[in-house]
Amino acid sequence: MSTLTYSPLEVIRTPKMIRQSDAGLYQLVLHLRGRMGVSQAGRDNSFDSRSLVLHDTSRPFHSWAAAGRGPIVSCLVVLIPRKLIPLRPQILDPLNTTPLPTRRGFGAMLRRHLIGLQQDAANWTAADAARLATITLDLLAATYAHELQATRTLPSATYQRALHTRIHEFIQQQLGDPGLTPEAIAAAHAISTRYLHKLFQQQGLTVAAWIRQNRLERCRHDLADPHQRDRPIHAIAHRWGFTSNAHFTRLFRTTYGTAPSEYRHHTHHR
Repeated sequence: MSTLTYSPLEVIRTPKMIRQSDAGLYQLVLHLRGRMGVSQAGRDNSFDSRSLVLHDTSRPFHSWAAAGRGPIVSCLVVLIPRKLIPLRPQILDPLNTTPLPTRRGFGAMLRRHLIGLQQDAANWTAADAARLATITLDLLAATYAHELQATRTLPSATYQRALHTRIHEFIQQQLGDPGLTPEAIAAAHAISTRYLHKLFQQQGLTVAAWIRQNRLERCRHDLADPHQRDRPIHAIAHRWGFTSNAHFTRLFRTTYGTAPSEYRHHTHHR
């Protein structure tokens, strides 16, 4: 992955260049600033910031970049060996150089994932690289399979990992909703409740336990936050989906070995 910032330019990759050096790569571009365009295999597409585009460096292309409101263009670029993407080239081809939507669904997840990788790059270790690469490939494959309505062409493991990631993100966004239930989660992802439970069982957790664990962690974080020192404990609990203060207190004490009020007092008087 590279972050590129540059003045307006044109890039031309000719058949001669490909014969001289062809590493068999796809180039995934997340455009951040300015305008860009790509012409390849008879397709001409232009796009602006937030666009996500994949094109094949083993085929000739012509691309250009133009500044928008400022004098520079910027983007994130990921080079991916073709053999690592679990979709056949002929399946991907209809969307080659086509900007994908990134405001919702898998496209939005992939965009946030790539930006997160770039922002936290200094914190990743060599041991993280393989896991992060797998997540990136799974999200990329799921995004394109979804757009092509070809999810059945994905390997089962790839589809399940991408779906699991999407469900986890959905739950994190909805933790404050008391109505966040396995049935609601399954309906939001067009899967059965039984299949949802199966996905979580593969990680040794139940859906309810994962929701409860994350809600408690959010509450614990807020209780330790000095900027929320005067916020009532019941308000913090309610913010993260607990409707009963007594139930929240019991769960917190069972999980952390202390009552919420005691935990807050201890963290602010150390």
